[in-house]
Amino acid sequence: MPVEDYDQEAEHKHHPHYNNNEYSDNSHSSTHVYAEPEYAEPQKQPALHIGPDPNNPLAPYLLPTDHSAYTSLSKAQAVSEDIRAELKDAHIIPDVLPSSFTPKFDITIRFNGEAIDMGQLLTINETKAEPIIEFDAPYGQIFTIAIVDPDAPSSTRHGYRSYRHFLMTNLGADNAGEKLTAYRGPQPSFGSGIHRYVVVVLKQQDYVEADVPHLRVRFDPVKWGAKHHMTPVAASYFTVKRNRIIE
Repeated sequence: MPVEDYDQEAEHKHHPHYNNNEYSDNSHSSTHVYAEPEYAEPQKQPALHIGPDPNNPLAPYLLPTDHSAYTSLSKAQAVSEDIRAELKDAHIIPDVLPSSFTPKFDITIRFNGEAIDMGQLLTINETKAEPIIEFDAPYGQIFTIAIVDPDAPSSTRHGYRSYRHFLMTNLGADNAGEKLTAYRGPQPSFGSGIHRYVVVVLKQQDYVEADVPHLRVRFDPVKWGAKHHMTPVAASYFTVKRNRIIE
């Protein structure tokens, strides 16, 4: 064996990664065989369940939950498309939300402890008390919730679009939120048709000290949110109609 070849082989054998058993018996290749590292499932952050907690009046909109199972991406996308389609059919897109809006997650609305369907027709009495608004969101994010009526004063004449029924900012993991507009239940006029009451969730970039107009009428939650660097990420709605002059 030439000296040069011997020196190369000797140097190779003293290499810290050299293992003679890792070569096949009939091969003189110097390619090492490395074991593939085991795949580790990436850890997901815990999620937050946002909604009034009657057992904790100091933090009425914060319910931390431990999610061991997460919705698959394809299923979440299908749910998002279904929600968007319903919002478009009800003309909430574009009456309240921009045509580019795509919901990131679903919302559950509860009145008197009972979950309602999106667009469900309710009575004035059923909607007197402040609703519970629940949704799952990644830990560490901050949100604003608004409830508006784009059909004020009527479903055919909406010069007051939109009437602000509720507004709360700074909902987060370590903050129960700041109520800027107390909840006022629907009071549509007799003969004004069916009113849509839209719940909009906006994602904040950080905690804000937001101002709010004194008057509740002509409030655009998306434009107001953009002023404070917020973007809409979820929405749902319910409907109310006054059936009698006194109700």
